[in-house]
Amino acid sequence: MSYRKFTYTDLQEKLQLELRQADNMFADAKPIAASDWLIAALERTKNYPKTSEKARSEMLVFPILTDLIENNKDFCTVYSGENLDADKKRGLNGECDYIISKKSMSIAISTPIFTIIEAKRAQSIEQGIPQCVAQMVGASIYNQKHKAPATPIFGCVTFGEVWKFMKLDDHTVFIDSETYYLNEVPKILGVLQMILDFYKK
Repeated sequence: MSYRKFTYTDLQEKLQLELRQADNMFADAKPIAASDWLIAALERTKNYPKTSEKARSEMLVFPILTDLIENNKDFCTVYSGENLDADKKRGLNGECDYIISKKSMSIAISTPIFTIIEAKRAQSIEQGIPQCVAQMVGASIYNQKHKAPATPIFGCVTFGEVWKFMKLDDHTVFIDSETYYLNEVPKILGVLQMILDFYKK
C-alpha cells in the first residue's frame, strides 16, 4: 500500500481519523496580489493542453508556489516530487507532489513539514482528498521522528483550476467548506501565506 491507494474508509478505519467540514477556515486570509511574472506565466500557458497531472503541476501549481517562495525567501523550502517514507508498514510512503517545510534552501526535507499539496488531473476534488490526507499523516509522523511538532499539518488538493484546503489536527481532519478557483489567485496566495504565517509565530 502507498499514499495513492488510500480511501475514505482507510482514513477512518486504518488511521483512525475523523473528517469534518469546517466553514470558512481561512476567512481572515488577506488576498495577495500576484506578481507580474505569475500573471504572465498563467496567461502564456492558459491555452496549452493540460491532460496530465505533470502538466497541470508545472503550468498551474508550481508558478503559484513560486510567488509564495519569492514572498518568503528566508523562511521555507518547497520540495517537488520527493518521497515521504514515514511508515511503510501502514502504507504511509510514496511520492508527494509538493512538500512545504520550514527552513530556507534545505536540500534534504527539513522539519517541520507543514503543508502537502497534491496536484491531480481534472476530476472531482473529493477523489484526491484521501491521498492528500494520508500524506499529511505521513508528514506528521515524519515531524515526530525529527522532534518537531506533529500537528497541525495543512494540505491542499488541486487540479490547478480548483483548490481545496484541509488541516490535520491530532486525529481530526478539517476540510474547508470554501473552494478556491484559478481566477482568484490572490485569494489562493492569501491562504498559503496565512498558513506560513501560522508557523512564523
